[in-house]
Amino acid sequence: MSEPRSSVTDALDPVSIRSAFDRFARGFSAPVHVHATLGSTNDEAKRLAAEGAETGTLVVADAQVRGRGRSGNAWHSPPGESLYASVVVRPQFSAEQSAPFTLAVGVVVARAVESRIEGRRVGLKWPNDVWVGEKKVSGILVEAQVRGSEMTSLVVGIGVNVATRTFPPPLDEIATSLALLGARDLRRSVLAAELAVRVCAAAATFADQGLSPWQEELAKLDLLAKRRVRIGDVTGIASGVGRDGKLAVKTGDGTMVAVSSGHVELLER
Repeated sequence: MSEPRSSVTDALDPVSIRSAFDRFARGFSAPVHVHATLGSTNDEAKRLAAEGAETGTLVVADAQVRGRGRSGNAWHSPPGESLYASVVVRPQFSAEQSAPFTLAVGVVVARAVESRIEGRRVGLKWPNDVWVGEKKVSGILVEAQVRGSEMTSLVVGIGVNVATRTFPPPLDEIATSLALLGARDLRRSVLAAELAVRVCAAAATFADQGLSPWQEELAKLDLLAKRRVRIGDVTGIASGVGRDGKLAVKTGDGTMVAVSSGHVELLER
């Protein structure tokens, strides 16, 4: 059976991204910085934030040479195939809340992915990955910039596999892309605009209401629910995400442990 046909991916440019902003929020007009190659869009966004960049400032790159995910893990970042984007946010909440805010961003990304594909289950693998089925399509890295006791800015980094058709081992066993999933729209400019607008809106809502508005959807998207996991020295059954963003794990003796961060190893697939 042949793969579903999808629209071709686009060349990234600031004009295309700015023109797409109005599709998602009338009057949204944050600065856009597009690069052919960067070490990391997050690093560039942090530099701009330190210079006073406003909320919504968007940094995208056609390729990264030092792309990274959570815990410093490398991100497969070939040119022309994926979206590498970082959004500057001037948050009205504390640095301690950046971890649960990552989950709100996860819902934003999951919605964007889901709107482009049909017939596949999109879900979140706590704390920061968007999966379709048993393969990762997107990763999120939220980094706080702190001065003294004050969080001056957040940089929300999002990587989405868009047009990639083949992944190198061992990524080929755990990664997929919008193209491989038969997405109807592979335009990175539109996706970048949507994510920038939605992330800023999520930050404003989160400042007022915390994680509550996303709680129901998080439960529906939770790919770990009722599965056996190991996170550091905690092993047990994943039992949902609390309003504080922590993952509840029921251990073998029935104790419920709230895990705030760490790499999740699925012990059954």
